[in-house]
Amino acid sequence: MTEPQRVLLVDDRPSNLMALQALLEALDCEITVAESGEEALQRLLVEEFDVILLDVQLPGLDGFEVAELIKQRERTRHVPLIFLTATTGSQTALRGYSAGAVDFVSKPFDPVLLRSKVQAFLELSRANRLLRRQADELAVVAAEREAAATLLQRQAEELQRSNTDLADLAAMASHDLAEPLRVIAGYSQLLREHTTPDSDPEVQQITGAIERGVERMQRLIDGMLAYARAGADATAEDVPLSEVTAEVLLALEATIAERGADVQAQPLPVVRYNRTQLTQVMQNLISNAIKFVPPGRTPTVRIAAAERPEGWEICVSDNGIGVSPEERDRLLTTSAHRIAAEGGLGLALCARIAERNGGRLDVAPGPDGGSVFSFVISRRPSAESPIAARDRSAGGSR
Repeated sequence: MTEPQRVLLVDDRPSNLMALQALLEALDCEITVAESGEEALQRLLVEEFDVILLDVQLPGLDGFEVAELIKQRERTRHVPLIFLTATTGSQTALRGYSAGAVDFVSKPFDPVLLRSKVQAFLELSRANRLLRRQADELAVVAAEREAAATLLQRQAEELQRSNTDLADLAAMASHDLAEPLRVIAGYSQLLREHTTPDSDPEVQQITGAIERGVERMQRLIDGMLAYARAGADATAEDVPLSEVTAEVLLALEATIAERGADVQAQPLPVVRYNRTQLTQVMQNLISNAIKFVPPGRTPTVRIAAAERPEGWEICVSDNGIGVSPEERDRLLTTSAHRIAAEGGLGLALCARIAERNGGRLDVAPGPDGGSVFSFVISRRPSAESPIAARDRSAGGSR
């Protein structure tokens, strides 16, 4: 609700005050009267006014002295002062303007002229009040934005430190775990070489289990290391996606032949990305599309690209086992339980790569069964969080 505007009338004659009140009743304002300069100053200590009509000839403090005191206070110095005076002349006007008056009205005054002047100053005061309120609101908004920007900057710095620490920890863990794994694998190989399946089949069975366990542990370590390093710096370049797809299909040639898979790609664009990361994502998506198909069904994989407002959307569709909503969340995220149970981070790593480059990875049911994995490549990859991971699949598991 808009605050009412207020006018202060200062005159030592009650008849003059009554006449002024009657004159200003038509204006939308509250009127307060004071019969001396001292009373006016007391009111100004606790009340706010938009216009002051001040008689020059006052007992005690005259109008000029009252005006000078009003203009000395920060709270009241900007309130418009209109002097009412029966004395005319250049000296009076000069002193009045020096004291802070914005206008003079000579007695006897023209009622229409005086009311018009007061109305004009009330409108000016209303506009100034609105500007001050808007300035205050803008200052609050600016302060909130600055605080939010500071918080975001701090969070970004903390996230960067966390990513760096994660990558360092993963690298140290990979190095420290690789050596005992090599020792275990070496002793397992020695056992296998000193026995034969005929002489000691149980030892052969045990060494085979050890070697499979070592291989699984190595895949797990490699996957964790690749996932941790997905936030490291990497150089983006113009990459023909058709070339990357051809390289991936060549690498999967044996798997494609073994499963009799039908893999076809539509014309694909040139995108700006880190080539190693793009190869890793495409290999995961295509490999999974071939692998996760029910027995007896020929894998059918289609690769297509569509231009979207946010960038290129690369779709890899299959006729496989499909993905339920519950599985979707599990596939695109990671947890200690899943790592331990499955030993891989394939799609979670792809989702991390996409997100760090300003894109996304998603999966939806296919129109004729199976799944459609969509990988969005943003037009403006994130400069703050470019991606770098190793040039191979992270464990090969969905």
